[in-house]
Amino acid sequence: MDLQPHSLLSNPLQRFSGRTACSHCNQFRPVQEFAWVDTNETIAAFRERWAERAPFWARMVYTPAGTLVIWGGSTAVGLLLGLLSSQVISSWWVIGLLAFVGMVVGFFVGMIILEPILALVFRLAYQVEDPRQLI
Repeated sequence: MDLQPHSLLSNPLQRFSGRTACSHCNQFRPVQEFAWVDTNETIAAFRERWAERAPFWARMVYTPAGTLVIWGGSTAVGLLLGLLSSQVISSWWVIGLLAFVGMVVGFFVGMIILEPILALVFRLAYQVEDPRQLI
């Protein structure tokens, strides 16, 4: 199994469709129909059990709103830096251009730092590096 699909299944904070592919029939089915081979616990029960153990703040960071806060925060920082860099310029269109460029750069920086932030939140919430270490 590839690491990415396994990480989606084994990370109880990570949102996904609730369905996964069966390796035998290649059809998508709800995770309630699948169990871990070593523990015989359903994937849905495993995810629910571990999600309940996570602190509220960690669960919130993994929500779509948490993602928007991270992107919005980095975009706002970029906008602020763009505006601050334009303080020596008196032309409004240059100020607007620098603010826009700062905002765009901030947005893309937010996309780049999102995954490391989520990984850090996971480590802080569960005290392990990898979702596969949860048992």
